[in-house]
Amino acid sequence: MPVFPSDKIEGQIERKYVPTLIELGLSEKEASEEISRFAQKTDWTQAVPNRGDHLLELAKRDESCRAAIEKRKSYGIRDDDIRSWFNTHPFEQICLLGIHGGKQRKTKGENKGGKTKGTFYFLCSEK
Repeated sequence: MPVFPSDKIEGQIERKYVPTLIELGLSEKEASEEISRFAQKTDWTQAVPNRGDHLLELAKRDESCRAAIEKRKSYGIRDDDIRSWFNTHPFEQICLLGIHGGKQRKTKGENKGGKTKGTFYFLCSEK
C-alpha cells in the first residue's frame, strides 16, 4: 500500500524502508502508515542538495560552524560521516532515525556502544 508515487524520491525511499519496518515486526499496512508519519515530520521541499559538502566548506570560513564540526569530530565523527549524513535526503534521514529509534527500543539498547548510534546522535544533536 504505497503512500507516495513510485517515480518520486519519496516513493523510492518508501519502497526502501517499508521492508525494514516489516522485518522489525510491523504489518505492511502499519509500515506504510509509519512511513507516512515520518513524512509528516519534516518539510523536505526546500532541501539544499549536498548539504554535507556545503557544511564542510562553510567550516573553512565560519568559526561557529568549524567549532560545531570539531566538537563532533572529537567523538569520532569523520568528514565522510558528515558528508554522507547531510547529503542524504531529509525524508530518508527521518526514516533512518525513526527506524533506528524503533530498533533500539525493540533491542532494549543493545547498540549502546555502536558507531551508528553515535553518528546519528552527534550529527543531529545541538549539544
